Amino acid sequence: MDEAGVSLERLLTVLGPGVLEAHALPRGLDVRVCGVQVYDPADARGWQDQLVFGVSVDPQAAGELIRAAGAAGAAGVVLRGMGDGLRAAADEAGVAVLFRAPWLAWAQLIGLVRAGIASGGVAVDDELESVPLGDLTAFANAVANAVGGAVTIEDMRSHVLAFSRTDESVDEIRRRTILDQRMSPERVEALRENGFFQALWTSDDVVHRQDSPERLAIAIRAAGEIFGSIWVAGAGRDLPASATDTLRAAARAAVPHMIHFRAREGGEPFLIEESARALFSGHGSAEVFALRSSLALGTRCAVLVFHQPETTPVRGLLNLVNLECTAFRRPSVAFAEGRRIFVVLAELPGDDEAVRIARRLAEQFGVKVGVGEVVDGLAEAPRSRASATLAHRVLLDRAESVARLEDIASAATLHGMLDTLAGYELRVVTPVARLIAHDSKHDTELTDTLRVYLDHFGDVVVTAKALSVHPNSLRNRIRRIEEVCGLDVHDAEQRLVAELQLRLWR
Repeated sequence: MDEAGVSLERLLTVLGPGVLEAHALPRGLDVRVCGVQVYDPADARGWQDQLVFGVSVDPQAAGELIRAAGAAGAAGVVLRGMGDGLRAAADEAGVAVLFRAPWLAWAQLIGLVRAGIASGGVAVDDELESVPLGDLTAFANAVANAVGGAVTIEDMRSHVLAFSRTDESVDEIRRRTILDQRMSPERVEALRENGFFQALWTSDDVVHRQDSPERLAIAIRAAGEIFGSIWVAGAGRDLPASATDTLRAAARAAVPHMIHFRAREGGEPFLIEESARALFSGHGSAEVFALRSSLALGTRCAVLVFHQPETTPVRGLLNLVNLECTAFRRPSVAFAEGRRIFVVLAELPGDDEAVRIARRLAEQFGVKVGVGEVVDGLAEAPRSRASATLAHRVLLDRAESVARLEDIASAATLHGMLDTLAGYELRVVTPVARLIAHDSKHDTELTDTLRVYLDHFGDVVVTAKALSVHPNSLRNRIRRIEEVCGLDVHDAEQRLVAELQLRLWR
């Protein structure tokens, strides 16, 4: 356990917004966090001042974990972000409750938090301290000023994350590294073969490379996590004798910047998508969604809904959807909920533009797209989502690939009626119920025959063609249906009830 630890406020600052969302803070942000524990229901020892991660905790067990954490003196509990009544449980237990970002795996998040705790209390040079968290370019320039050389900051794959400005001549190695945004494969292989990388990643100290000019490198590490490296080369002159000590200090100061950068890397799209999900679920605000997505709060917008094609990865699909919308010069935000893909289209000049874009997406991805009504402002987007979702649901049973709710009003109304009827408890055994039971017992298909017959208004010739049978065979089936279940196909009320029940059965 880290005896000093960091305040919860400092830890959240280092990680950056959205990585850990504070759901309840009964003791404020001054709580000390000294370590990390993964929840084990059989062992709550050693939780004092720890962040307890509920990796496999389901909604029913979340309250129990919070109470156990409060009793053990934990600093806080980290959950997936689910369950009701968690804030009340947190207030009662006196323990913070935080929700993790969906784009970070548990192992990755735990590693970042441990490194963030370990980075607390490190003495930092004033110039380095003034650099905004995560601004690696400003940090590289500050290190260059302090160390007296040209600086690059690289990840563990030797990709350049940032480099310092220099007024001196740039050597060829540095020039190519910056131009290609990574060390050349040949140079990487040479440094691997001669053991330089092994020395860099296994040492806590500065590693020297006798190139021309001289180069120094040091790994950026904390709590067992390696985030990358800092490289310094003499910029037209020899490095000062103090360069090694300065670089050691810079590596320690770089840890929170690298944590902040890694936590944010690839996270911005997820933050936007999460704010859209929150808005649609009723737990978020249009203002937050507008801020994160850079869409105007009052923009005319509409929502599209379709199912993810099974062969297309979600992330790639969302990128392609946004690219297609860009071709229409319409800002958009696409996100997934299970297999359903939602697209928020903004800056729509009229109702037809959403349909045009929907037709393009249907054509490109081979899907059926429900188009929501165009609304005035992001605050009304949930209403558009509701109409798009219903339109899409109705489309799944129809031939069309794109539709607005107003285009399929009768079918949508019928769907709503069927939803209501689905919960209705019948007090009698109907002819359709008897027919379904007969089919089940005798392995026949009379119920499906009746459905097609009623769908074609009792037209024997058309129904026989649809079923690929002779009209006389169909007439025999209809007589058999009447004998089995007692249905009078010429009675309007019986036909109406039968059609509704057959649609519910289907």
